[in-house]
Amino acid sequence: MKFNENDLTKLRVIFKGYEYDEDFESMIENQEIVKIADDYESAYNDFIKNEEIYGKPNISYDEFLSELKKGYGNSDCVQIARLFELSDGIWYDNEYCG
Repeated sequence: MKFNENDLTKLRVIFKGYEYDEDFESMIENQEIVKIADDYESAYNDFIKNEEIYGKPNISYDEFLSELKKGYGNSDCVQIARLFELSDGIWYDNEYCG
């Protein structure tokens, strides 16, 4: 997969120290970042499914979008803080520790 320049810029901010497209492709191969959804609704459904496993209260779709739009690492919900949006979908950072 090749990231566009906007995606690379966003990823370089999130993952400081990565400079080249190939590094991000390696991160995908190593499952350090994983695409979980092509759209917001699918990302929300994945989030709810995960939250139910841990018995945490559900949030509404609108609340989910509001938290996601705060940007990577800025949500009060650790699972949502792990998500970031690239041009072809919602991605998940497996290495995030909150």
